[in-house]
Amino acid sequence: MGESCGNGPCAAADNGDSHVQYDWCAERRLVTDDLYIVNRAKLEALIDKIFGGARLDIEVKDRFGQPVVPREWRLAPLFVINEAVERIRYGTIAGYVYDPKSATLTVAGDFGR
Repeated sequence: MGESCGNGPCAAADNGDSHVQYDWCAERRLVTDDLYIVNRAKLEALIDKIFGGARLDIEVKDRFGQPVVPREWRLAPLFVINEAVERIRYGTIAGYVYDPKSATLTVAGDFGR
């Protein structure tokens, strides 16, 4: 999904349109995990659902000076991400979402309380 570009985000255009996906370069990665026999699209949709409340509302300029609004950038503490990964791994994530106000995973019905 991105090229190695040193420090900071890397961009990869999606089929030549204005949608750009950003991925932090390997030098910035804190944690990696190997997944086997996983539907990548379903996993991405699940992660988007869980961390939807953490989406950054930001506009950046690409290398050509064009404004881009990255839809995949989220901001959450590493311990919450680790908890979500464990819950996904053991099948106990159903009904949980990230609550940015409390910086915790919470049951969806309790969100914002």
